[in-house]
Amino acid sequence: MAGSRNPAAKAAEIKRTAKLYKSGAYIDIKAVQKSRVAQDVTKKQKKTTKRQQQKIALKKRLKALNLNMVNLLKFIEKVKVHIFLVVLVMYQWQLGLWAELIVI
Repeated sequence: MAGSRNPAAKAAEIKRTAKLYKSGAYIDIKAVQKSRVAQDVTKKQKKTTKRQQQKIALKKRLKALNLNMVNLLKFIEKVKVHIFLVVLVMYQWQLGLWAELIVI
């Protein structure tokens, strides 16, 4: 009963479950589990440890880095096309027919 919000209700629930168990009757285990979890005083969120905070920060950094990498790859592809077109226009007279072959 220690650590429960309502010790009398928890005791009654345990006695009721024990009686059903002895008689061989059906026990709804999910309902019993839900009742016992609801009785728990320590249900509030516990303070995160320093190690947990470090893990959370690392996950956030990796997620941000991954998003940046995806955007960076898209940007690089656009820049490659732009540079190719600029070079093609600038050196078209030098490349001549080679420019058409490079495009193909």
